[in-house]
Amino acid sequence: MVKKAHHFLALCTPFLLLPFCAYAQKDEKPVSVGVIGGVQLNDPFQANDINVLAPSNIRYSFANHRYVIGPAVQFKLPLHLGLEFDALYRRYSYTSSTGGVDTIADRATVANTWEFPVLLKFRVFGGPLSPFLLAGPNFRYIAGVNQNTTLRVFPGNRVNATSSLAQEMENRFAAGFSVGGGISVGPRYLRVEPQFRYSRWGWENFVSSPADIFKSNNNQVDFLLELRF
Repeated sequence: MVKKAHHFLALCTPFLLLPFCAYAQKDEKPVSVGVIGGVQLNDPFQANDINVLAPSNIRYSFANHRYVIGPAVQFKLPLHLGLEFDALYRRYSYTSSTGGVDTIADRATVANTWEFPVLLKFRVFGGPLSPFLLAGPNFRYIAGVNQNTTLRVFPGNRVNATSSLAQEMENRFAAGFSVGGGISVGPRYLRVEPQFRYSRWGWENFVSSPADIFKSNNNQVDFLLELRF
């Protein structure tokens, strides 16, 4: 009798799940657009001896402009899946100071960066409250750099120079992989999706000389809030 009940449940389970699968597909638009923003939870750079004079007479510090913002578009796929494309803007800045016998070179650098993640999104189940997982490649491009150098020569001379290239710039382009998850809340016409994302980059955009003093952090953790219409 127990075996028959098990067989009956096995046969009925797919039919019992059909309404949930249909609802999961129904409450997602074929194409939805929106905006995504948030903050980076860890430091964008790795620096040893921050604000402490290093043996090479170079010291680095950085400002944590951790905000992230940009547009997003998602395409609905079968089997609770979606394909999402984002364009995320970040602004990085850091300063360096190099000391010599009678000179000090102070440099202030700002950089505009764009990230283009291509993410496969899986909704665990449908409805107005639905957890989801996402994963996919990510691409980063340094779109603009400005490095302002102030050279101070004792006893009092000062020279200023500005460059669109930074001494620490190693690569304008970097590729990586992103994974994450969150919760999708709301009706079909407005989804609110708080989420966490972790990105691992394949190589650094910025590297100092010597490289162990200052470089890009290849581990990136973000908290993001996405609104889709």
